[in-house]
Amino acid sequence: MFEDVAIYNRTVMTAEQLPYVVDEAIRQAYAHKGVAVVTIPKDLGWQDIEDTYVSTAVHYQKPLLPVLNPEHIDQALALLQAAKRPLIYIGLGTRGAREDIMALAKQLKAPILSSAPAKGIVPDDFELYMGSAGRVASKPGVEMLQQADTIITFGTDMPFQGHFIQDDTTYIQVDIDGTKFGRRHHVDLAILADAKQTIKALLEKGRELPETDWYRVALANKKKLLITWPLKMLSSKLM
Repeated sequence: MFEDVAIYNRTVMTAEQLPYVVDEAIRQAYAHKGVAVVTIPKDLGWQDIEDTYVSTAVHYQKPLLPVLNPEHIDQALALLQAAKRPLIYIGLGTRGAREDIMALAKQLKAPILSSAPAKGIVPDDFELYMGSAGRVASKPGVEMLQQADTIITFGTDMPFQGHFIQDDTTYIQVDIDGTKFGRRHHVDLAILADAKQTIKALLEKGRELPETDWYRVALANKKKLLITWPLKMLSSKLM
């Protein structure tokens, strides 16, 4: 039930497991900056366990971030500025970068999609935010994901990329975890760096691009989405 939104999802099977599982959940939540879910069956609440466990999660230390390679910024900008249909896809790694994400989207004239857990990082009413894509998605969002010729992802390991992204799409992946590169889609440029730092660097070194048909379609899609989505929600409640 929680697999799509949790970075750690475990069910405690015995009362003795509980402190160990909770400790690991805290550790994973800190390390991956995400939601950790621990399911505790109600029958375990009446069982006694020894109060001898010492938590190790309290000693967690934030790892040093990879050093951003300036050449990667130049390469990414060259690909994005040459694109006819660029798209930005954000994940939880972009938390705290709201203003820079929106500024970068305006600079590149690129619509934004997010993973479901990252919904809310960019305001729902932002003119270039098409919502999330995947199991929970807007129709314009899915269509633009399929039509994009260049996609840059920030801090996300989207499990449905192979279903929605074309094989010949130019793909730029930014993540602090190098093991995620190429897991979901071939990568044309892998950038091992903090998503927020990379967004800021792209914004500072980039230039304002002219409006395109792709950009105007995104704006039109968003206006339509803001009108139709509340009506759909209302009709579903009335049924």
